[in-house]
Amino acid sequence: NKSLRVPVNYLIANLAVSDVLNGLLKDSFSILGLLTGGKYQIGHLCNFDGFIQISLYLITLFTLTATAIVRYFVIIHSYGRKITTRVVLMIITGIWTYAITISLMPIAGWNRYVYSPYETACLPDWYSATGASYLKYAMIVECIIPLSITGICYSVIYIFIKKNSQKFLPNTITKPLTNPSTNYKSIRKEITLTKKLFFVFVTFLLCYLPYNIVVLILLPSGVRVSRSAFFITGFCINSNSALNPFLYGIVYKSFRTAYKEVLCSIWAKSKLASTMIQIQSVNAPATSSERVSDMQSFNNISQGNKITIEDLDQEEEL
Repeated sequence: NKSLRVPVNYLIANLAVSDVLNGLLKDSFSILGLLTGGKYQIGHLCNFDGFIQISLYLITLFTLTATAIVRYFVIIHSYGRKITTRVVLMIITGIWTYAITISLMPIAGWNRYVYSPYETACLPDWYSATGASYLKYAMIVECIIPLSITGICYSVIYIFIKKNSQKFLPNTITKPLTNPSTNYKSIRKEITLTKKLFFVFVTFLLCYLPYNIVVLILLPSGVRVSRSAFFITGFCINSNSALNPFLYGIVYKSFRTAYKEVLCSIWAKSKLASTMIQIQSVNAPATSSERVSDMQSFNNISQGNKITIEDLDQEEEL
């Protein structure tokens, strides 16, 4: 849908790609581990599993952080025209490059990927003494910093909206504009979009924060975590990818409309295909045995009426 091809929606599309890959790859490895007990998730397969697990997590996290930063510059500093599609695509490229690079570090020797029976997947070795620096790096750079930046951006936006709420409310008479170039109608639209994106971030936070608390805080502190707690927190992470497609349809009217168009198109095409199959089955040419049977029946009828096939052929030629 060309109407959806605006810069911020490319970030949402990046989240969607991450969700699809989560379902195809990440969840597939988790199911494999659940069914086989990790029997086959060793060596290179375990490394690939761990690479997928970590890279997709980082792509999702930093895409949400980039989205918050973009909203901050658009609303607070009015950089809407400067945040072009090219800029957003460069941001997405940087996110993927960083995620892939960091996910390769355990394979290169900084920590390692091991099968975790509680999570039925290969992940960095959280208990490794030699790879403790990787754990500290992950805790600071891949959890505390991005979540803090995202929280600060949305907090500043909220304060800005609260402070200038009278200006942005529709049908409200305000004082003359101090800056004539300011388009408050456009800002109101951006604020509405930001609220929706914040809702997506909060959903992500609720799904991922319990797992981060367990792995990055409780385990290093020596707290014994039950298997059920691991399973529940892991289930919450996987559920985020399943919830996002529905979440986009709920909070975005444009996405909801696009969903309807796609589903209606698929339904119409399937109905057309079914109709064509029925028509082809009705008009399908008869088999050789059916032709012989039809010819014999026709000969019997034609002989009773003293009409031969040759006569009919001659009449047809005429």
